[in-house]
Amino acid sequence: MTTKHIPGSYEDNASEIRRAIGLRLPPSLVFSNEFSVSPRPRLGSFEVTLQPYYSHISHELYSKTSRGGFPTADEIVEQAASLLLPERIVFSKSASLKLNLQDSYFR
Repeated sequence: MTTKHIPGSYEDNASEIRRAIGLRLPPSLVFSNEFSVSPRPRLGSFEVTLQPYYSHISHELYSKTSRGGFPTADEIVEQAASLLLPERIVFSKSASLKLNLQDSYFR
């Protein structure tokens, strides 16, 4: 099995994913080539994992070796958001909310 290596392709993809996560999930910390990851990725791999702040468990979001190509930034952000962001917020006590929306155009 051979792979065609294009110089800078790994860095470009990592930068695009880092930028997209920063825009959509701003409180996230993104690390590249973290050497404490175990097991170590194979040569030629491009793997994206997610580890929530409250957990010691990492979730694999993408593996280039198993899928055969680079992920899109949108694909990674959607997968991360589905694990991190709740579909709805549930309050422990009933709370009444008052929302006021004003548009200066109609004043």
